[in-house]
Amino acid sequence: AQYVQGQQFLGLDELRLKNSVQDPSELRERLSMLMFRRMNVPAPRESYARLFVNDEYLGLYMVTEEINEQFMDRVFQEHAGCHYNYNWVEEYHFEYLGDDPALYAPAMFEPKSCPASTDPAAIVDVIRTINQASDDAFIAETSGFVDLNLFLKYLAVENFIADADGVLGYAGMNNFHLYRFSGTERFQFIAWDKNDTFYDAHHSIWYNSDLNVLTRRIFQYPELSAVYQDALRMTALEAGGVGGWLEQELDRAYTQMHQAALDD
Repeated sequence: AQYVQGQQFLGLDELRLKNSVQDPSELRERLSMLMFRRMNVPAPRESYARLFVNDEYLGLYMVTEEINEQFMDRVFQEHAGCHYNYNWVEEYHFEYLGDDPALYAPAMFEPKSCPASTDPAAIVDVIRTINQASDDAFIAETSGFVDLNLFLKYLAVENFIADADGVLGYAGMNNFHLYRFSGTERFQFIAWDKNDTFYDAHHSIWYNSDLNVLTRRIFQYPELSAVYQDALRMTALEAGGVGGWLEQELDRAYTQMHQAALDD
């Protein structure tokens, strides 16, 4: 569909093929996105595919739903807002760099489907608020930009799956999209590119939270820390422990792709 307009596959205009070169198990990405969606956190749908070109088998690939207008319509029931893809440029933890929008976009926060009249001023506003709101006003003012309960659920899933390269990544923020709802200043995080998960069984539930301005400030408030820990417990319950839902999904995914991976 990228080259021939009007084509669709299973109702989708776009699909992305990922070679999972950073995930030899071929399981991390698939299980991570399933866990996000299990917790009602926005994340793309994924499946496995054998890729052939001119009848030659090129290997096992992950088929990933693109984060585009169709995705927004399915997940948010709208697509008229502003969609940003976060690009890793250098280590960054939501620090306020100044009022010039060019300091943030398009290099880090790349507009993907913003209306022509939209500029990244809202990005500046949310980052300024995260950094400069007083302690007394932080929750109320930041909540005007980010649903903190939903963000903490997103964070709980990332830490449950031991994500080393997400919002609290080892080299700063990475691997997420943002959607600003139409007619509002409210942003929503969308999971993306989770092939560096399940890397450490001893991954801390507070991993790098002291480095990121947003999480450092959030966890100053006992009531928000409690929301986060409740979300983490709920994630663990949904995963199900030994023999539970997540392990069953692992077994199912392994069975689906095992021979294709060997052939690859």
